[in-house]
Amino acid sequence: MMLRPHILVTRDAHGGSNWTPFIETIARTMKPGADNQVSFSEIRIQDGVLAYEDAPSHLSETLGDIDLSLAWPSISAFLRRDRAVRLRGERVDGSISVSDFVASLSGDAPA
Repeated sequence: MMLRPHILVTRDAHGGSNWTPFIETIARTMKPGADNQVSFSEIRIQDGVLAYEDAPSHLSETLGDIDLSLAWPSISAFLRRDRAVRLRGERVDGSISVSDFVASLSGDAPA
């Protein structure tokens, strides 16, 4: 669980992100049969803030009041979650559905 995290995501002129190395590591270690395979069943964020900065377009957005709990029996198989965040002072409800989380992280198309 992360309580009141401030998460910064930046995108550079080449489309890379400051999160790219982390996401590549997670995708690699979550694949079935991987050496030192990583496994966990829940991620929680409470009262979080996400700041996004896009250098090429000079875009900057902040999502606040993030309360998110993702739990699954097998993250590599399927993930769905409904939650809300605050964007530009307004509460925004949304949902996400991912059929193959590991493929999504690594940029691979689902089989």
